[in-house]
Amino acid sequence: MRIALLIPPNAHGLEIAGIGEVFDEANRQMHGPAVYELIHVAADAAPVRCSSGLTILPDCDVGDAGPAPDTLIIGASYGIPDRLSPAMRSWVQTTAARARRF
Repeated sequence: MRIALLIPPNAHGLEIAGIGEVFDEANRQMHGPAVYELIHVAADAAPVRCSSGLTILPDCDVGDAGPAPDTLIIGASYGIPDRLSPAMRSWVQTTAARARRF
């Protein structure tokens, strides 16, 4: 199952890391092939600076995120939705309409 996690500017680093840990642990508990594929998506491929100063390197940008995910998660940040660029907002609208869960 493909999970897309959007990392907005000024994201809460703990939330981004925590979501990753949840899906990693779920895959480990399956005792077999990974069930969840988590991709970290950002406005561009550059590192994203979190509100705490932590820097996260996304897997891809909104223009290269691939097929629609089963689930779309938007990480929390200060200023949502005001801080989403037009490209990020457009990607969220399009992707949410195609994802099974948003």
